[in-house]
Amino acid sequence: MQKIMQSATAFKYAVVLGLGTLPMAGVQAATIIGNQTDVEVTAFDALTGLGLTLTPFGTAMIDTGGALPVATFAITGGTVDDGTGDAVILHEGSGLTFTAGAMSVTYSDFVIDTATSVLSSTVTMNGSMPGTIDLFTFDADLNLFLTDAAAGGLTTVFGAPDLGGTQFGVANVDLAVTGAVPEPGSWMMMIGGFALVGGALRHRRRQSRALAPQRVG
Repeated sequence: MQKIMQSATAFKYAVVLGLGTLPMAGVQAATIIGNQTDVEVTAFDALTGLGLTLTPFGTAMIDTGGALPVATFAITGGTVDDGTGDAVILHEGSGLTFTAGAMSVTYSDFVIDTATSVLSSTVTMNGSMPGTIDLFTFDADLNLFLTDAAAGGLTTVFGAPDLGGTQFGVANVDLAVTGAVPEPGSWMMMIGGFALVGGALRHRRRQSRALAPQRVG
């Protein structure tokens, strides 16, 4: 099981001087620019046994060709903290719909917060939008577990038994991340650093000319 993977690394900017580096303060968080999250739905048989149908919402896709269905959600943005490595990963415009007869619940616009180990979502019940909900908690291996709040919603709408804490699936998150960008104050430090480098080089050239042997006659 792969954990969260980054296809590009966030960089801290520094100005290289003769005696080392000048660290750049105020570097912003790296920006997540895409790729996808796949979820192997380990609870699929249990859900269908309760009479629930699981379908993709928006741009999501479900591949049923394997032993277990795999739902795929496009990553649309987010950030990675350059200091802690914590990430907030957005999946706007996609989700899952649970249906039984005329009743439905859609969870969409997933947000993965690795600092809190929570996957939250927008929830729509029978066409109305109550708001957002903490849908899953997850462990270090990205096993997803239904929260009590999410399980309560399924009980309310479908009469399902209490599924709080039930493992729903296993996630694999593949990120594309851009490098961090210095804040304006850091740009000034960088410019000042380059000025120091330029001044040092000019000073060395003057010293070299002064010490060079002079031809006489």
